Amino acid sequence: MQTAEAQEPVSEASGQNEIARGRLLTFGSLTHAALAAGGVLPALCLVQIAEQFQLNDAQCGFFFAVSPTVTLFTLPVVGQLSERWGKRGLLVAGMILLAIAMTCYRSADAYEVLLLGSTALGLSCACVDALVSPLLVDLFPTRNAPVMNLVHCCFQVGIVGTALVAGTFLAREGLWTNTFLPVTIVAAVVALGFAVTRFPPALKHATPMRIGGLLSQGSFWLCMVVIAVAGGVEAGILVWVPTFLQRQFDMAATGVWLTEQLGLVDPEPLLGGIGLALFAAPMVVGRWFYGSLAERCGYVAILMVSCVVSAVALVGLWWASTAATSIAWLALLGLAMSGVWPTLLIYAAAIIQANPQTLFSLLAMAGLAGVGICSWGIGQLAELSGDIHMGLCALLMPLAAALAALTALSRITPPATTPKH
Repeated sequence: MQTAEAQEPVSEASGQNEIARGRLLTFGSLTHAALAAGGVLPALCLVQIAEQFQLNDAQCGFFFAVSPTVTLFTLPVVGQLSERWGKRGLLVAGMILLAIAMTCYRSADAYEVLLLGSTALGLSCACVDALVSPLLVDLFPTRNAPVMNLVHCCFQVGIVGTALVAGTFLAREGLWTNTFLPVTIVAAVVALGFAVTRFPPALKHATPMRIGGLLSQGSFWLCMVVIAVAGGVEAGILVWVPTFLQRQFDMAATGVWLTEQLGLVDPEPLLGGIGLALFAAPMVVGRWFYGSLAERCGYVAILMVSCVVSAVALVGLWWASTAATSIAWLALLGLAMSGVWPTLLIYAAAIIQANPQTLFSLLAMAGLAGVGICSWGIGQLAELSGDIHMGLCALLMPLAAALAALTALSRITPPATTPKH
């Protein structure tokens, strides 16, 4: 009798923990979707923003570089604060900062207010990048791959949905400032969700490791290079593709058809949104099978194939003469890059001895450095050459660096086809 009575509270607590883990997985997924929407909306509205504030390509590139730069320098601080205060408060703060960023964009009356919004967005990204992945690793230690790919897949779902909905809204002559309101509401709801949800104890506790021990591992530095390239290439395309398609090609025929079918006033924003969605949609599909391919073929091998296919797609983009051909090459690029970031995180956690929170924070810093450099660099090259095409195809250089790093990684680490838990 006593044994049965003692087991009841344990079973009840276990059930409550499972419910809490499910809720946190849901909020983590919504966090990535909201962050994706908040990050991609300025790119969709870039033509309108540039016209209203009279910005050149270099200023636009700087505008997009502010957020990842702020995140880069804030990530270590967030990691340290989470060890003292816990993850809950910082995740709530991150979502509140996202709502503040969207409010700054909506109410902007000067370029400086836009930069303030980008700063708040960068702080929000720091909270998410530093805390969500380690939280999921703690809560689902035996299901890292599917959980990580699911959450990162929601990031791409947020991009696709935002591109199509916001693009249609702008094409109907909706005010670009109003596109940020739904993200503000979602961010507030997710913040409330994190505030009231119970955080269950971790199922697996990582062994602490000094930062010096982590920095002395060669595989860590090689993973840093690869994730910097992954973040930079993906962000560079996401930021500049809508503007690239609207400037580079005369899409009058397609625009007339869309105008007649959907009753649009200005079809160009929707055309840019469709191009962005067709880049991101294959990433959603790719993330469903990327993890299983990596387990079968080997993690380094599949990452190397991704880099090669991405390079081929960029070469094809350089020679593309029509919008349809360009979008086809962009879709191939999106498919190739679909699982590089989450797969590299899983592989790094398997081969590098470190606390997951510390490791993921440092890798995210490298990825964000790539985001900032590539977003800014494409703008600078576009301003100097007068052609965004040149800036996008310059992404071949970081891809070559990633391929070299992966080649070195395959030689200094033993082959691993399945992450160790």
